[in-house]
Amino acid sequence: MADPLAGVELRHLLALRAVAAAGSFGGAADELGYTQSAVSQQIASLEKALGEKVIDRGNGRGRVTPTPAGDILLKHADTLFGTLDAAREDLAALRGGTVTTLRIGAYQSVTSTFLPTVLHQVRQQYPDLTIEILEEMSDSDVEAHVVEGKLDIGFTVVPVGHENLAGIDLVADPWALLLSRADPPIPATTRAELDPATLTDLPIVGAFACRGFQHAISHLQGLGVRPYVAQHAHDNALIQGLAAAGVGAALLPRLAYTPDDRLTVIPIDDLVPARRVGLSWRADRPLSAPAQALIDTAREVCAGLRPTWQERALRAA
Repeated sequence: MADPLAGVELRHLLALRAVAAAGSFGGAADELGYTQSAVSQQIASLEKALGEKVIDRGNGRGRVTPTPAGDILLKHADTLFGTLDAAREDLAALRGGTVTTLRIGAYQSVTSTFLPTVLHQVRQQYPDLTIEILEEMSDSDVEAHVVEGKLDIGFTVVPVGHENLAGIDLVADPWALLLSRADPPIPATTRAELDPATLTDLPIVGAFACRGFQHAISHLQGLGVRPYVAQHAHDNALIQGLAAAGVGAALLPRLAYTPDDRLTVIPIDDLVPARRVGLSWRADRPLSAPAQALIDTAREVCAGLRPTWQERALRAA
């Protein structure tokens, strides 16, 4: 039986992506620089090859949308185009050409702390380099995009969670419990007053999508402590706000924390190992000169960081 994907060409997928984004054949034609009939022909050829409709044309007057089959193709097309972009950069590096774009993935606790310093120094080395930053909710999302080729390099929690990735450790990021001063879930203001036994059934607020948070909860459970996650959130400010309101104790690493007078901070370094923040990239891809510069610069900048729960946290050594 013939493979229906054998007749699919890149130009078909480009047309599909443009139509889905524009919501019309005319809009897609404007984006691609084609005639509307040419875009329609590309979609028709794609549907003939697949034996499936990929665009729901409705009544011909409203916005057109992808069919379920079209959505599946678009998901895989995004990965394909990301891989092609990566291949284009790798070929440029092989030929001695200039890599013009560096695509970086990161999450809040990196973008709001040391990443701006790293990027400033990389830009000084490569003033003509375009740096694209994809801000994700979690390290796992960053890693997925690096594996798919949508990103060249990403900040993540190490060790990396995918066998196709290589990575380096940059900095240790210690954990703490943040308790509401106005409505504390447990009567403790210092580590000495915090009995681990009282953590059982303690409501926790945190970023469940973050692998580091999951590791911290698992480690507590391994010690016989049984806290429960009362509220998931992605935004670090929201997590702190929920804790300040008394929803539960926020479990946050130091890089994710912004000083907040509404909260009591209790470091738990002796209960939960520090989160390790690092960088990851595809193990099977050669690193471009700008990517290597980012790695070297991040290593140097993070060597001067001292994430600590003291007042002068994050001060350069």
